[in-house]
Amino acid sequence: MPKIPDDGSLDSALALVLEGYEFIPNRCQRLQTDIFQTRLLFEKTICLRGEAGARLFYDTEKFTRKKAAPERLKKTLFGQNGVQGLDGDAHQHRKQMFMALMSPEGIQRLAELAREQWLAYAKKWASQPQVVFIPQGGGSYETNHRCPGEWITIAVMKTTLQFLTRDITYDVPAQDLTIRVSRLPTIPKSRFIISNVR
Repeated sequence: MPKIPDDGSLDSALALVLEGYEFIPNRCQRLQTDIFQTRLLFEKTICLRGEAGARLFYDTEKFTRKKAAPERLKKTLFGQNGVQGLDGDAHQHRKQMFMALMSPEGIQRLAELAREQWLAYAKKWASQPQVVFIPQGGGSYETNHRCPGEWITIAVMKTTLQFLTRDITYDVPAQDLTIRVSRLPTIPKSRFIISNVR
């Protein structure tokens, strides 16, 4: 069996945060391979891409999800009972629920529902002096990974961005937007606060 190329870094966690989706393709291109090893949070990690890599990754005889993610990621990115930690019938059932929404019509309907919810919340927020936005339903912007619901998330976030930039006005008070990339999730120290929503 050939040796898996190493990307040569002591730890790639910061590069992963900074590069996002391009992290794996960048290294595959540089190393001229579809598979390489690195370290994330000082744990040996194998990264792969391509059709063969996807087949290998989704082979339930070779991989299980149950204890694959560290507890810290489950608590911050995936959720304790997220689909990323399910195997067998439970995983298939949850995945089918997401995939049933993946048609263009399903994505459009989700975007419409998101818009309706944002408008309803905006009316509620208008009477409040300050709103902590993310816990109100803005979602986890730090989840920089691919998943079955990714396209739904993108459609909802596009609708959200349009809502925030075109449909309402608000003030952004002075705040500490320092981001510590050593912390997950990488949320600004003061969060991102808007006030006087109109």
